[in-house]
Amino acid sequence: MDFLGSSQTFLGTLATLTILCVLFSESNFIHEILKDIMNGFKDEIKSMRVNTKFEEITDSSEYKSLSLYVNENHQNGSLNAEGIKLLSEITLAKQSIQFKYAPSEDEGQNLMGLIFDSKEQIMAPFYSFGYCIVFFVFDELLRITDSLGMQSYLCSSMVVFNVLSFLFWWNIWRKFYIVYRNAYRNNTKDMPRGVSHLDILKSLINILGSSLFAAFLFFISGLYKLLSFDADMFKFFMFTFIILNGFVVPFYLPYFFFHKIYMDAKEKVKNSSNEAKNEMRELMAKLKEFCKKINV
Repeated sequence: MDFLGSSQTFLGTLATLTILCVLFSESNFIHEILKDIMNGFKDEIKSMRVNTKFEEITDSSEYKSLSLYVNENHQNGSLNAEGIKLLSEITLAKQSIQFKYAPSEDEGQNLMGLIFDSKEQIMAPFYSFGYCIVFFVFDELLRITDSLGMQSYLCSSMVVFNVLSFLFWWNIWRKFYIVYRNAYRNNTKDMPRGVSHLDILKSLINILGSSLFAAFLFFISGLYKLLSFDADMFKFFMFTFIILNGFVVPFYLPYFFFHKIYMDAKEKVKNSSNEAKNEMRELMAKLKEFCKKINV
């Protein structure tokens, strides 16, 4: 049985690309692209510092009049006390605005760093590489056992292996999303230990063994006769898994969180800027009202 045929070249190309992404290094093109994107978002967050322009109050003639009036010893005690209170209120408001409306430069950067260094990004391509090797082996076995009548058993094993691989990585990526979503919402630095290369290799072997055993039961029961194996459709699902799990998801999920952190920081800056303007507008109105009293 000729399973891969001319698709061997394409599978070999995907295997070569996945093996480049199994370490945090310059050869890992997905990691390098994500690093550039993350640094770009960090720079954008830094550039969004809110300029509160509190000088609009402190450089105004009204503020200078208030300062002069308070520093002079006027006999109008109640008005002098009101001026001292207003001056103190302006000073406290300035400090509050500077603290509240200038987002820290590391806003979200801690979580970005955790996501950037997450193990799943290199474990998924590593599994996808092993996945490619398994199907190269299956392709050879299908040719070697062509005269032994084992094609149905091998095809059943391939189907089970494919399904279990999909379920295994769907579960890992689902947990990845939930863990980092909750970490983002709760602003926590406590993250679970990521899987290692050895963990993934063991999982690959266990899934392959389970597939062979399940296919054996399926084969001896005779149920395989009720199904037909479509090699072209199977190759479509096989290549879909490699591309999604090896390249698309390891890139998209970290990018999704990077973009979300950036957009939320942008929204916070926008809201903070509006609040700062309203607060300074109220202080300026009080200042002008007080200046009217001292001028009278």
